[in-house]
Amino acid sequence: MSTMSSPDPADDLERIRQAREGDDSSDGLDVEVFICPVQGCSRTIIGDSANLRHHVRQESDDDHAGFELTEDLELVKRWEQMEWGPGALESEVIE
Repeated sequence: MSTMSSPDPADDLERIRQAREGDDSSDGLDVEVFICPVQGCSRTIIGDSANLRHHVRQESDDDHAGFELTEDLELVKRWEQMEWGPGALESEVIE
């Protein structure tokens, strides 16, 4: 049995707790912890920053709508959320 097995989920949870509390010491581990920069979101990702970029682009709620993360994990506005009212969709119909 190899000593390089997959990470223990309990260890991952402890890293998440430490990151949320502001303790960024890695205790010799080379796993990075990323916290979503969108205000009101506490999603914490362990390992691959691409997963954090994907999380932000999911637009799972209004807080994330229109945002994306750059390769450097900078939060940027992709588009402005538009307000829609009665009759707004009729003007979008192309005949």
